[in-house]
Amino acid sequence: MGEWLSDMDYSHPPAVREKAEQVILNMGSKGSRILGSLLAYADSYPKKMYRHWYPNLPFSIQIKLKLPTEPVEEKKHILGILKLFGKEAAIAMPHLIKILSDPKQSALHEMVLAVLFEIGPEAKKAIPAIVDSILNESLENLSPTALLRLTNGSKDPIRELSKVMNAPSPRLRTTVAETFAKMIPTPTWAIPLLVDKMNDPDDLTCGTIIWAMGRLGPESFQGLSNGLDSDRFIVRMSSILALRDLGSAALPALKKLNELQSDPNAQIQGEAIKTIQMISDSQGTIHSRRD
Repeated sequence: MGEWLSDMDYSHPPAVREKAEQVILNMGSKGSRILGSLLAYADSYPKKMYRHWYPNLPFSIQIKLKLPTEPVEEKKHILGILKLFGKEAAIAMPHLIKILSDPKQSALHEMVLAVLFEIGPEAKKAIPAIVDSILNESLENLSPTALLRLTNGSKDPIRELSKVMNAPSPRLRTTVAETFAKMIPTPTWAIPLLVDKMNDPDDLTCGTIIWAMGRLGPESFQGLSNGLDSDRFIVRMSSILALRDLGSAALPALKKLNELQSDPNAQIQGEAIKTIQMISDSQGTIHSRRD
């Protein structure tokens, strides 16, 4: 019976679905085990079901009573329900933050993040706890898109995420650099941080940080210009490429770029020539030359 009920979806006739819903409601609290497979239904359906099981308690009190005390599997169930309530789920914020701040509950962190997305702007209160979870590497699948969605373009909360640039995981450092590059409005306040980290020991992270600097605009010029002097291949190459994003603002780097045409690495030579051409064209002049 349980399997048949959990297989109910919109391919079944409405009358059949309604009968299944009534059966589940009549099962009382036992029917809650089936809810996870019914989340594809309209939001009002799971809300109606959940409130039916606890009709004498306001939703906020239900969550306060259950979320802190239940075992992990029950918490997963409650978090799945919370996600459906959107802004209403903000009542559970203290518990959500507590879960995020507890490394022992790392199995729940991704689900908590999903709930925070649905809560919206008020979820910014959880940014410090999210940073802690990132640093503990319990949000391994966090993406720049996820960070942007959570912070909603506000630069104040995301300043907390600057701390992640010191995370032991190169992937996490790369994620934050990508996030800065995609933020609107441009977080020029992040440039000093990126300049400080542009010699990251991981090549991919290093390249991403320097790419992000180019995306942040002319204020990054000095850092990128200094990168052309680096003894490290990835720093020189990434700085050459990032200068292209600055257009005419990169013209003061032409002297250094010309010097790089004599670099021992042929790839550096070739990309320097291309960059000279691109930023020179922005002024209608040709500065590329070979000695």
